Amino acid sequence: MTSLWLTFAALFLFAFSFIFWPILPFFRKKKIAHTIQKQQNIDIFHDRLHELELERDQGTLEQKTFSTLKTELEKTLLQDAQDSEKSSLKPVNVSGKHWSIAILLSVTVTIVSLSMYFKIGRSDDLLLSQSMVDQTGEQQAENKAPPSMEKSIALLESKVAQDPTNSEKLLLLANSYAAVGQFNKSADLYARMADTAEPKSGEYAGLKGAQAQSLFQASGEKMTPQIQGIIKQALATDPLEPSSLMLQGINAFSLAEYQKAINFWNKAKQKAGELQVSRFIDPAIQAAEQKLGAPSSQVAKSSEPKSQDSKISSASVTIDLTLSSSLKSKVNGEHVIFVFARPVGGRMPLAAERIKVKDLPKRIVLDDTKAAMPTAKISSVEKVEVTARVSLSGQPMPQKGDLFATLKNIVVKNNPMLEMEINQIVK
Repeated sequence: MTSLWLTFAALFLFAFSFIFWPILPFFRKKKIAHTIQKQQNIDIFHDRLHELELERDQGTLEQKTFSTLKTELEKTLLQDAQDSEKSSLKPVNVSGKHWSIAILLSVTVTIVSLSMYFKIGRSDDLLLSQSMVDQTGEQQAENKAPPSMEKSIALLESKVAQDPTNSEKLLLLANSYAAVGQFNKSADLYARMADTAEPKSGEYAGLKGAQAQSLFQASGEKMTPQIQGIIKQALATDPLEPSSLMLQGINAFSLAEYQKAINFWNKAKQKAGELQVSRFIDPAIQAAEQKLGAPSSQVAKSSEPKSQDSKISSASVTIDLTLSSSLKSKVNGEHVIFVFARPVGGRMPLAAERIKVKDLPKRIVLDDTKAAMPTAKISSVEKVEVTARVSLSGQPMPQKGDLFATLKNIVVKNNPMLEMEINQIVK
């Protein structure tokens, strides 16, 4: 942002130079409009010559005298032209009026330019972009989102409130909500954008698929009639909408309908991005084929780097979760516990599970089947941070008074088995 304003300052100085240059000390000379004076001399010459010609024609002036006077008149015209050239430059007296006008013009240029920029400019988008990029770093002890992410979301919310029809900011806000686990808010925004999209368009289908995906996460990765209805709307518009097909595959897999899951995921590959295919769809198909007892076609066709990815796909973290006896009085059995793994220094959950306090103590396995988003899996990283948090509000975002515990730098490829006690309070 500093470089942006420094550039603005340089451009303003460049613009002001055009205003002040003519009245600076070394430029206080200007050409007199000698062209006008020259024209006046020519006009006088023609008038006087005409008078001489009339006198000659009337017989009051002899031809010899006429020629002599005409020659003198021409010499006078030539002399006047030479004098005019010599006096074409003279000092200009710059008064306070000149400076006042220059300063007034400069102020006007500044005010008008800045007013137009703040009206139609994109400085807030630059700030937003910078703050969205700056989302890495060490987590705080109380597991709050980094200030940069909170600032980004707050800024986006204010901009969306000012311009509720700005699809770019709405989409960015929806993605930001999903990144911090506010899936219901994310789903609401996707639905809002879908309502304004062109029906039967690819954009509409994609937004409905994203809405279904967010609701699936909000429901604890459970397929509900509402989600199924939204998926149906998306696929009715675009039968190859990847998010909807991936969700159908996940649902089929959870029902042990492995061949059906494979069919859905293969169909999703036709429009899914490379990252979705490599990190979720191909490993998911492989897992389903293994459940069917058939050799994985993906493994058979894979190259050496692909086989390495297959080894990583078995990564998991097993946790024996308990609650400190000193904190049991602060919660009841119906309070929700969010357990999730994230990349070290990252914000997007790679695997997550939701249970209740009454389920404790409980063994929880975080692996690729618990992927928080189909495009981000625990097997895609080497190390994770695991957090378990009792949410007194029932919302994924941490609130003051929530109970939590965090384990850091867990190597997932070793399939570690850990003990974890919730024994801290969010301040």
